[in-house]
Amino acid sequence: MSRWPFGSRRCSVVLAALAVAVAAVALGKLFTQPDVVPGGLLAPTGLRSVGRISYHWANDPAVPAVGGGDARCEVMVHLWYPAKPSTTKPTAPYIPSFTSLQDAVGAEHLRDAAGPAYEALSTARTHAIADAQLDSDAIKFPIVLLTHGLRFNALGYTMLGEDLASHGYVVVGVDHPATAFAVLYPDKRMTQFDETSWNEPRTAEEKAAFERRQVEQCARDLRFVVDQLQRLDSGELPGPFQGRLDLARIGAFGHSFGGRTVARACQLDSRIKVGIICDGFGRRMTVDLQSDGSTVRQPMMVQYARRVPPSGWTRAYARMQTPGSDLEAELRAARADFCRRVVGGSYEVVFNGPGIAHESFTDMPLLESGQSPETHRHRKRAIELTRSFTRAFFDRHLCDRPAPLLDDIPFAPAEAELIRHVFAPR
Repeated sequence: MSRWPFGSRRCSVVLAALAVAVAAVALGKLFTQPDVVPGGLLAPTGLRSVGRISYHWANDPAVPAVGGGDARCEVMVHLWYPAKPSTTKPTAPYIPSFTSLQDAVGAEHLRDAAGPAYEALSTARTHAIADAQLDSDAIKFPIVLLTHGLRFNALGYTMLGEDLASHGYVVVGVDHPATAFAVLYPDKRMTQFDETSWNEPRTAEEKAAFERRQVEQCARDLRFVVDQLQRLDSGELPGPFQGRLDLARIGAFGHSFGGRTVARACQLDSRIKVGIICDGFGRRMTVDLQSDGSTVRQPMMVQYARRVPPSGWTRAYARMQTPGSDLEAELRAARADFCRRVVGGSYEVVFNGPGIAHESFTDMPLLESGQSPETHRHRKRAIELTRSFTRAFFDRHLCDRPAPLLDDIPFAPAEAELIRHVFAPR
């Protein structure tokens, strides 16, 4: 889980600096200014135009929820969806009301948190039209819930949200007050990530119990959002989506801590049909074991960014940092154990490309200014792979569409490994 709300600034800056320095020495130009690539968002790959709209949703704890939740939930949600094409309306800013957010958070704090991505956060334009008209096709669109990692926000996954929307999905990014960097409500109230609470000294058992409470709250948020989507589709809530949401085809994608949220939400709510856990593993998952040894019944995909190379001197060096243990092997064992307990079957995708990191599944690395062309190329490839595997999984298991990528990946193992798991009752 990242300690940086908009990407691992220290890690990425150090890696980029080392790459530039090595190249410069080789060329004998250590003191010249290297070429850099400005931060920017990749365009969606689908044929549909994309719209984006935001809602503020809060429940009444006294009113029973459709999904069975009974706790207070208040969230901001951002929907990317197939839209009618427009050549006259401007695309939406990356962060709506950026000035208001900066005033509420504090300019220095936001700049420090965003690091080299700060300029892009304030100036970048997306590929989506704000409040655009919904595509006029007389069809219902499948839904993907998107839940962020610690100190992140849903808009930090804009490239993924826009890409899925361009292929016919409605993507619902949820800002969880318990885990988001900051959530700014329309009435100017704001919640911020509570560093003091999260960093309070705890025993291992106390830490596990604390994290479990946060997972449960975020899972309640997701279930509440599904309730609201049902109301949006019925016309009970205002919006352009009446009769256009395919509530029988709801999937979920979660990055980092959000991956734990997805696993728990799938366990609690059968309305969510499939799930993706994206780099969300420590040595355990926050789910309950069932009597047959299973955890989740829905089909699942686990995406993972390899931290330690499979061979070579860099692997040997990494092993020296943790003598007596092999972190990579421990994490792989934990992932494999979870995957074998998924009743609906699962996929494990391991990304091995150069420069891959925990934040590679978000927009932030690509938005950073001052990166070299080589660094930019690696980061671009990382998000391309994530989008491709994510879309293939939802296409096959949520929409019954062909997904040949899940049968025979055209990449070298140096880029990505695909492992299929089947349920093994205990």
